[in-house]
Amino acid sequence: MKNLIRLSTLAIAIAAIGVPSIPSVAQAQEVQYDPSAPRISDVEAYNDDHYFNVYTGSHGPLSFITLTPPEGANIAPNDVKVTQGDREIDSIVYKDEGRFLIVFSEPVPPRTTLQIALDDAGINPAIGSNIVNYRVAGGHIGLNQTLPYGLARITLR
Repeated sequence: MKNLIRLSTLAIAIAAIGVPSIPSVAQAQEVQYDPSAPRISDVEAYNDDHYFNVYTGSHGPLSFITLTPPEGANIAPNDVKVTQGDREIDSIVYKDEGRFLIVFSEPVPPRTTLQIALDDAGINPAIGSNIVNYRVAGGHIGLNQTLPYGLARITLR
């Protein structure tokens, strides 16, 4: 019994001190994601014009997108445009308590990439920061909740 206590004490002491002859190893964690999941695929900014691409994923047709700009953003609903390639997607944009709801007149098919353009965003970032985030989510037909697409992170210059 005494030997068991001594061995346990020795093991705890070694674990607490560490073994200096074994170097620490940095480990990278491989990030895996579902390629069919909806997501923000690209972000660009030119002065006060902000653009980001969203991939709708394979969860069924997309009926609307919610867009939450940073606090203090001065974006009007008519400054929000959605395109697919060279074609503007027919939609109605509502603004409620700082959040935008973009409702499509026709559902957008799955596995589609859309570009959301915010013209003349007029954003004043927080003091000491030049980064702004837009929270993006989508409402798909047949699902009872919106799916988060992620944060569109824009670095202001």
